[in-house]
Parts: sequence; structure tokens; C-alpha cells
Amino acid sequence: MKKEWLWLFLCELIYLPIGICFLMLVFLTKESQNDILGNVFVRGILLSLGTMLTVLPLGVTVTIVFSLIIYRDRTKYYHHPERFAKRQKVLRDSIVLAILGAIVGMLFSLLLKTFF
Repeated sequence: MKKEWLWLFLCELIYLPIGICFLMLVFLTKESQNDILGNVFVRGILLSLGTMLTVLPLGVTVTIVFSLIIYRDRTKYYHHPERFAKRQKVLRDSIVLAILGAIVGMLFSLLLKTFF
């Protein structure tokens, strides 16, 4: 299972440099007189894409760590998925992941507020 989660993390890590490039483009052209990069609409799209692509690997990492902690014995149920499904608490997992996502989003917005 750890190989599966590691593969997922590495696939999502591809988006991180693209997101950082978008954020740096917005940051470095803050005072630009360029018609395209000075446009609020274009800057908003670049900022949104940069934020999404930067936070995506972090969100996947939080989800993977959560799964590793809560469902560490998942491999025991590999041939009995119905037993594993009965053991899962979907509402609890959704609420905990939503709270973790809100915390990550709040921290990232504070970071963006500091630099932009």
C-alpha cells in the first residue's frame, strides 16, 4: 500500500513547479505596465491556477498521511473489501479531512496575503 501512496504522491508532485511558476509570475509582475499581465482578470486566473497547483500536492500528502494513520491495517482486508467497507467511517473521515483542508487553506491564504 505504501508503494501505491508513494506513486500517487510523486504523480501529484509534478504540478508543484508549475504552480510555483504561476505564483512567481504574478508576484514578479505586480507592478507591471504590460497590458496582459497587468489585467486583473488574467492575474486572477494565474493566481487561482498557481494556488491550486501548489496546494494539490500538499492536500494529497495530508490525505495519504491520514490514510496511513487511520487505516494502517488495510492490507489485512485486501481479499475482503466488504469487511473493510463496513469498518470505514465515511462521515468521520470526511469531517476530519474537511477540517484539515480548511487548516491548510487558511495557512496558504495567510502565506499568499503576506507576499501578494
